[in-house]
Amino acid sequence: MAFKLDKKPYYKWPVEFEVPVDGGAWEKQSFDGHFARLGQERVEYLTEAYTRRVEELKAGIELDEELAALTPKFIAGEILIGWDNILDDDGNEIPCTPAIKERVLEVETVAAAVINAWSASLQGSAAKKPTSKKSRGIG
Repeated sequence: MAFKLDKKPYYKWPVEFEVPVDGGAWEKQSFDGHFARLGQERVEYLTEAYTRRVEELKAGIELDEELAALTPKFIAGEILIGWDNILDDDGNEIPCTPAIKERVLEVETVAAAVINAWSASLQGSAAKKPTSKKSRGIG
């Protein structure tokens, strides 16, 4: 397929996650996220800074102001600009508005799932192919 430079400002990618429900169980849910095309420089900044944030938190290092601001909810809010398949109790699509996006990203596990889906979307199909016999279940 030919490379098309003139692209829409977002692409759709599945976001899958589990939410806690009554009885000590987890329920699998998903929606199609509309991810902003941020440009390489911003993608690199967000991924590198967030990785550094996670590593420093694990090491017990106090975060500087910049890293402290890069919460999962903040990053998810920047990269997620819309969605399909988020429904109300009656099965109607809920539009993406700033107030509704705030509510969606407050749900346990959703902001992290958005970041994980976005990260997976940046890996390309080559990342999905096994690279060794062991990863293919051989050996």
